[in-house]
Amino acid sequence: MSVRIYVVRIPGVAAVFAAALLLLGVGVWLGGEKVWRALTPLSGFVSGRTVIIDPGHGGPDPGCLSAAGLCEKEIVLDVARRLEIYFQRAAVYTVLTRREDRDLADEAGEAGGGRKVRDLEGRIALARRSRGDLLLSIHANAFPSPVWSGAQTFYYPGREESRRLAVLVQNVLVERLGPNTRKAKAGEFRLLEKVPMPAVLVEIGFLSNPREAELLGRPEYRERIAEAIFTGVVQYWLCQGQGGEPAVDGLAGVQPPPAAPLPQWRLKQGEALLYFGGPTNLDDFLAPEVRAVPALAQEKSLEKRIQAVVEELLAGPGEGSILSPTLPRRARLRKVRVRGEVVQLDFDRALVESFHGGARSEELAVYSLVNTVTELVPGCRVLITVEGKAGATLAGHMVLDRPLSRNEEVLR
Repeated sequence: MSVRIYVVRIPGVAAVFAAALLLLGVGVWLGGEKVWRALTPLSGFVSGRTVIIDPGHGGPDPGCLSAAGLCEKEIVLDVARRLEIYFQRAAVYTVLTRREDRDLADEAGEAGGGRKVRDLEGRIALARRSRGDLLLSIHANAFPSPVWSGAQTFYYPGREESRRLAVLVQNVLVERLGPNTRKAKAGEFRLLEKVPMPAVLVEIGFLSNPREAELLGRPEYRERIAEAIFTGVVQYWLCQGQGGEPAVDGLAGVQPPPAAPLPQWRLKQGEALLYFGGPTNLDDFLAPEVRAVPALAQEKSLEKRIQAVVEELLAGPGEGSILSPTLPRRARLRKVRVRGEVVQLDFDRALVESFHGGARSEELAVYSLVNTVTELVPGCRVLITVEGKAGATLAGHMVLDRPLSRNEEVLR
């Protein structure tokens, strides 16, 4: 008797489900009880769930742009559509916050603030109505330094299920897209804070990096991104159903060493500690630079001393420095007010209009201000306003509507 072997080629992660179905059929034909028991949980853990997919920006908000004009809002929408197909093949319901080139600002109800803030509130409202099992917000990144690269996943601080999801998605992004030292990180992003389900923000790469921007422009690379995110989510559900613990910090099976204590700086009279972006792609944090600021020794007014230090921060790293600026040079500090423990920094609109960066870039920009000021005024909280009003957003991820305390996590 002759035996014929048929090889079926199915691209991508669809092959996993095809293979599962084929094995399930073989298990029944063979009477293989073990095969049946091993495979039936897959559909129970995955199928029938609801995923909210949130392609960022849209409409009048293009998001980040590459040097060649590649637009974040178009790239992330394409990835979201590809991701939706993977979920639909697995019998997972999907809700896209947008399916075309538009934002959700007009669906925010009574929410105040500028258009970007209303867009953010519209996405939060839609996610709450949809009652999904989890939310995936898809974005592309940018930073003033073109050396920064790599996909990265974020979760809201203290949300354990979101952390697990972020770690597993990050693991697969690293495995599928090539070398990447970035890890899943906590980020104080409004969308991740306000939705009730596990939620992560996935920055799929840096449009400010020439090589990565070229890759993001390729449809086949965007397909790989969608497949990687989907695979990470499936691993999360399987891990959740089986009571497993994901690998930590985006490095499979490796426990990172405890963080070293931050150095204690001894400044001379007239010196300030300013915070800028790390010097290399391995340094995804704020790094300090000691700067001589004459006004610190000359001025008695605390407001004028703070203003002098912030203006030095806006000027960027010193000559010959290897650090990267975090704030747009066009931005101007209009006024400083100190009321009790709160320091208000009021900027002109250029702070918002000239800022071009992703979620992590926005977080580093905000905390470069906050941490620099708290070096000068220990224990204070910093309220960042634009033309006298709170509630602005630099890039549509954080909303500056309350005073912020010093953040040590962005320094390591």
